[in-house]
Amino acid sequence: MTNNSPKGQEQKVLTALNGVETAIPATSSVPMGGTPMTQPQVVSKLEGFEAAFQAVRDAKAAFQKAKQAREQQSAEQRTFIEQLKAALVALLGPNNPELAKFGFAKKTPVRATSEQNAARAAKARATREMRGTRGKQQKKAVKAVVVGPQAVVVGGIVKPPVPPVNLESGATEAPATGSASEPPSSSSGGGQKNGNG
Repeated sequence: MTNNSPKGQEQKVLTALNGVETAIPATSSVPMGGTPMTQPQVVSKLEGFEAAFQAVRDAKAAFQKAKQAREQQSAEQRTFIEQLKAALVALLGPNNPELAKFGFAKKTPVRATSEQNAARAAKARATREMRGTRGKQQKKAVKAVVVGPQAVVVGGIVKPPVPPVNLESGATEAPATGSASEPPSSSSGGGQKNGNG
């Protein structure tokens, strides 16, 4: 199978060059396509072919070396450009259109799309519901509701609940439970005196 890869082709050139130099006398000539060529001419032609392969290897080595040098300067390049930008902004002003000539065009803020705004609003509503957060109008709508009369504790003594007022008649309804009557107080003045004097 014929090997036509660059490496295989170079090997053919080197083998032919070695054969011409060692097997053909320098005073001899070789008919090449109907045109005779001396041994030195053939050697020179083959050496030119080999030089092309060597040039590729040299170029690859130079490329790798240049690439490594570029990568080593990468951090320094970024720092220098940022410093230059800061200096020009301070010199010309942050909104000066002249900054575009240096590649430092003013950044325009990116506006959110309607879909993004709707998604943010929905997320905010869901967050408020999870946290139980209420707005001013929602807080105003919340009122305490008292059902039925409530007992009041004053100084450790439980007072009976105030009965509701009948708005139609103006009369106050009697408490649901009756209060106990107070026992009569004993009189200090009606007793008989002892007749010893």
